[in-house]
Amino acid sequence: YVHLQIGNTPNISALLLYENMSMLVAYLTGASHALEHQIQWLWFLHAYIQVFLLIAIGLSVKPVRNWISRAPFRRVSILAIVLQLSGFLCILLLGGWVDDLGYAQALLRSSPFTILPLVVVGALLALARGRREQVTALAVSALMLVLFAGITNVFRPPVWGLVGPILLFIPFVRVPRAVVRLATGVSGAALIIYLTHRAFFFAFDWLSGGPISGVLAAAVAIVGGYLLWQAYRPVLKWVRIERIASWRVELWPSSWSGVRRSVLRK
Repeated sequence: YVHLQIGNTPNISALLLYENMSMLVAYLTGASHALEHQIQWLWFLHAYIQVFLLIAIGLSVKPVRNWISRAPFRRVSILAIVLQLSGFLCILLLGGWVDDLGYAQALLRSSPFTILPLVVVGALLALARGRREQVTALAVSALMLVLFAGITNVFRPPVWGLVGPILLFIPFVRVPRAVVRLATGVSGAALIIYLTHRAFFFAFDWLSGGPISGVLAAAVAIVGGYLLWQAYRPVLKWVRIERIASWRVELWPSSWSGVRRSVLRK
């Protein structure tokens, strides 16, 4: 609404939760993709909403939950491989259809076809216990590296190549208590910081009469987002939003590695 009032033409994908696939939808429907995308950073949020909706739909099926619970690491390994191969195949098929593999990569880079396999591989790395499972998880992670970073260039190889080993072998880092408190506060407000950082940039530019950049931009976004988060927390508490966060379904037996592991669902 604000963008419309100041004369911009924001893409409807920002409102309908598919900013991450707006190029793909425009291509498939033959629509123009020339409209401005002033709120394009929402692609990240939209991608994860779509991914976790798909996960929620899958886990809402009891046979699926039962299948995973019988051998969590093995079954998640299978899912990770199948999803990787499926996403890779979608890129190849779309590349053949548009006759341009690079364009197909751009269309699908931020879609569930590539993000969902990434999330499942992350879950697999978190589940790995013992040397054999760690090696298996790294192998599946390496497959992701080959398919989506090496062949199709969806992700950056150097970054992705470090993610798996870091998650497995450096699960935590000791830091001073003050840093922990600061990091906890910022991480708690991370979503609202991400959603509002451009608005704070715009407001600061307008108030200061000049562009904002660098360290100052980051500071404005973090402080502004954190204060806004603190302001709306009482509202969330009043509507008892924490009740939704407490919904769980046990997928793994409590005896497995002595840890109770759960996923969202009542």
